[in-house]
Amino acid sequence: MMSLPGPSNLKLPATPDDVRAAYRLLLGREAESERAVAHHLNGAPSVGEVVVRIMHSLEYLRRMSARGGVAYGTLDWNDTGVEVAADPAALQRLLAHVTATWTALGEASPHYSVLTNPAYLPAAMDAEREAQFYASAEEEVAMLRRLCHRNGVALAGQSVLDFGCGVGRLGAPLAAIFPRYTGVDVSAPHLGLAAARFAAIGRDAELLPIAAFLAAPGRRWDCIVSILVLQHSPPPVMRWLLRELLDRLAPAGVALIQIPAQLRDYRFSIAHYLADARPGDIEMHALPQRHVFATVAEARCVLLGCMPDGRAGDDGQSCTYVIQRPRGPAA
Repeated sequence: MMSLPGPSNLKLPATPDDVRAAYRLLLGREAESERAVAHHLNGAPSVGEVVVRIMHSLEYLRRMSARGGVAYGTLDWNDTGVEVAADPAALQRLLAHVTATWTALGEASPHYSVLTNPAYLPAAMDAEREAQFYASAEEEVAMLRRLCHRNGVALAGQSVLDFGCGVGRLGAPLAAIFPRYTGVDVSAPHLGLAAARFAAIGRDAELLPIAAFLAAPGRRWDCIVSILVLQHSPPPVMRWLLRELLDRLAPAGVALIQIPAQLRDYRFSIAHYLADARPGDIEMHALPQRHVFATVAEARCVLLGCMPDGRAGDDGQSCTYVIQRPRGPAA
């Protein structure tokens, strides 16, 4: 049984053999040429950086979708049965359900609820696994930096909002870039572990429950990051929170937000959902892309990029959106 690579291995300089191995493992084929191998070694990347680059290639995303029997880019799943508009009372009930679910998950399996790998279940967690868990954030933030660069902006500024910060996985690499880090989460147990994490690494952080965040609509951040977060909330909550996040983006600020656009056979009815709403397992939801685009426009922001990220696996399409607020007075 192959073991998970440790953080030290991921950070080692990549060799030609590492690139060839990544081709075989991720693309199921040999590298097309030695020139292609050399291309992946430009800039002296680490092993982890090579893996992330290949996983974000169009070939890999097509391969993942094709394994589910659907050619990438030709998905025709019907998303008209997804309700996204809810009145304030229903929104509060939906958010209360999300809060209760993630509070329970934070108490039972905090790290596993963030990255659903059996290695991060409580029974398996030890110092080595914890190190692997937090080391995964380095490549995540490196990918976000490349995504920004590809869209003509920088992952930079004075302040960052890590929305859905969980146990602080992305905290250290983001706090290394931004002098002021704010993490927000619906789960008190997750926030407690995030506070302990920041104390352990000696970094300052502002950690807020979601109620405090929502109660301060006038605050602004230069960068807003939300990865593997909104997908766990019902579509009306997703759209509402997306608007709340964009409204808090400072002029010229950049948001990097991941949301599934489609899931196989996915439907959502507010009435049916609330009739059976109870804290339970990790849920996966989607927000049809037209609603993302409409929300960006309503917030008077600009969509710079929409990068398929493969985070929905074989069962759908997920994208990471790069969104910027124009310079000038905040809307």
